[in-house]
Amino acid sequence: MEYRGYGKFLTEIISRERYGTAIFADDVAVVLALKFAIPMEHAKKVVNVNLKRLADRGIIERLKTGIYYKAKETVFGKTKPNIDAVMTRFLTLNGEEIIGYETGVSFQNSIGLITLMPKIKEIATNRYRIKLDPKCHIEVCKPRTKISKENYKYLQIIDLIDEFPTAYIDAADPYILINDHINKQGLDKLKLISMTKKYYPNKTLQRLLDVLFEVTDETA
Repeated sequence: MEYRGYGKFLTEIISRERYGTAIFADDVAVVLALKFAIPMEHAKKVVNVNLKRLADRGIIERLKTGIYYKAKETVFGKTKPNIDAVMTRFLTLNGEEIIGYETGVSFQNSIGLITLMPKIKEIATNRYRIKLDPKCHIEVCKPRTKISKENYKYLQIIDLIDEFPTAYIDAADPYILINDHINKQGLDKLKLISMTKKYYPNKTLQRLLDVLFEVTDETA
């Protein structure tokens, strides 16, 4: 049964959003489902219909399927969210689920392995089939296995080890930096080894063992 309050409730939600901020249909559906105690699939259908209506009326703008924003006229034109920030969130989160992570050169830079600041951010994501806007400075890659909250930090560091032979690293002690990151993230080294063995080539497993045990030997 439909409630007349759906549309009014969604309009109120949108009215509270800041101009230029991305509005994700999936996030709005979660709020609607909780408010009216309705199934998530039904909530998504209601949200999609109502957001489309608001877009048709010019109250919000469509950025991409399932992503909208409130536009405001300024002397420089209509406000618009940063496409890279919006797509980073879209590629790494689905509601409260983690579905992607930063990888490649941009991740190497973030943990201090290289000083080079890349123009392109690489993201491994369950949504790897998506076609990105040409203006977006993001490169999408397919993960070795489905990404989740429980495994993404492990896959992220194993990707780094897998890319190590071809990566340009200018840090003085890269193995120490990698181990520091593993320890700071609280990663289980046995789980790292097990996941590498399961999803990556044997040569990647050997590199991981070299990284883990070479530092252990040096600090013993």
